[in-house]
Amino acid sequence: MKKLKLLLAALSFASLVALPAVASADVNDFTITSFAADETLSRQDPQGELHIVERINVTFTDYNHGILRAIPDTYKNHSLQLHVNKISSESGAATAYTSSGSSGNTVLKIGDPSRTITGPQEYTIDYTVRNVITFYKDHDELYWDVNGDQWQQPFNRVFVSMKLPAGLDYLAQPLCYAGGYGEKGQGCKVDSGKGAFSVSTTAPLSGNQTLTYVASFDKGYFPRLSPHATYSDIV
Repeated sequence: MKKLKLLLAALSFASLVALPAVASADVNDFTITSFAADETLSRQDPQGELHIVERINVTFTDYNHGILRAIPDTYKNHSLQLHVNKISSESGAATAYTSSGSSGNTVLKIGDPSRTITGPQEYTIDYTVRNVITFYKDHDELYWDVNGDQWQQPFNRVFVSMKLPAGLDYLAQPLCYAGGYGEKGQGCKVDSGKGAFSVSTTAPLSGNQTLTYVASFDKGYFPRLSPHATYSDIV
């Protein structure tokens, strides 16, 4: 199953060049102390819409301009129709951003090219994506990588809380995995209640490891469109 890959990299003090160079050159310039996401699933899109608010805490050990955040453009050949609602920072880091395409991702370059920062910083990224539900013969499924496996840096902690829409509940206890691409490590836990669940790591993640969850639902809540139809075709 194709996994969503979400990437964060530091914009170095010395270099503002292409994404791969930044990701590899600045691997030791910052640490990711916490990645916490609040997610809300809805039927705003017939094939599922996720409203995501990510709070990313980093510690820059050198002077940096900000961060790069790359979000996939597609999932299972469907456009995710990314819409960025707001970017903010409680620590006062610059949150102006530009976006560009790179290797199937929309890359958000967040920060001020004329100003550098160091030490602990916090970034909040509020966005929505669509077409997130996968349809199977006997159930529908949401399979989501929370932080993604493309990071060079380790994570001290990754956490996500999920709120389901009224009238929808999961068929069974959601599953979680922690590890590299294709791995199903169990260094995570799920806490569930009616209409909501949360998933968290139970140990730090190394570089190129991600927290993933899988939630299955009864068929029928999300109306499956024809293979050639999209939400934009029917509004």
